[in-house]
Formats: sequence, structure tokens, C-alpha cells
Amino acid sequence: MRPILAVDFDGTITADNDFPNLGPVNKNCKEVLQRLHEWGCIIILWTCRGDHYLTDAVEYCRKHQIPIDYVNENCPEVTFKPCPKIFANYYIDDLNIGGPLSWLEVERIVMQHPYIQEQIGG
Repeated sequence: MRPILAVDFDGTITADNDFPNLGPVNKNCKEVLQRLHEWGCIIILWTCRGDHYLTDAVEYCRKHQIPIDYVNENCPEVTFKPCPKIFANYYIDDLNIGGPLSWLEVERIVMQHPYIQEQIGG
């Protein structure tokens, strides 16, 4: 199964965690998500934003060419529904215990996923 990334918006895709404002794109975010998407990762925008704030986040990602496959929902490849939480192999959020990882560190970790390793012959 392709790796699934649940990615937060405020402070993770954006450089600032200043809801409802839309700051600049976080350093390396766009490039890393584009590369991971090209390697087959499924990207879910997983955010607490709702209503027009959610629309703003989706439009922001489109404008900045940040790939998103699904918004706050499981992808159809997830056939089991263990709970209401979005299923992902990786949850990327600026509020992780220990602090956020850089996007280059996120890429390094996700590139170790068996699906991607198989694609690159690793």
C-alpha cells in the first residue's frame, strides 16, 4: 500500500501558526511534498479548519502547487475503519511532542517506507 501522509496546515504547511491568517509556505514544504507525491505518497490535508477557513487552506495549497489528494477524509484505499481518526502512516504536525521536524527530515523518514524503497530499488 502506498504511504499515506496526514499533513496539518497551520504552522506545518504554512510557516506560521497564526490562524486564521495565511502566512508564507514553510521552508522546503512544497518541494518535499511534491517529491513524495511523485514517489506515490497519498497526501491528506488534515486540519481543524472548517467552513471558509478550510476552503482558504485548500485554495492556498492549490495556489502554491502543494499536492493534496484528500481533505479531512480517508482515502478509498483504506478499507478498514477502525475509528473516526484519519488513517495515515505518517502524521505531520508542528505540534508534535519534541517540536516540528524540518521538511527535509520528514522526507528522509518517509523515503524509508517499504513502498518507496521498492520503487527506487532500495
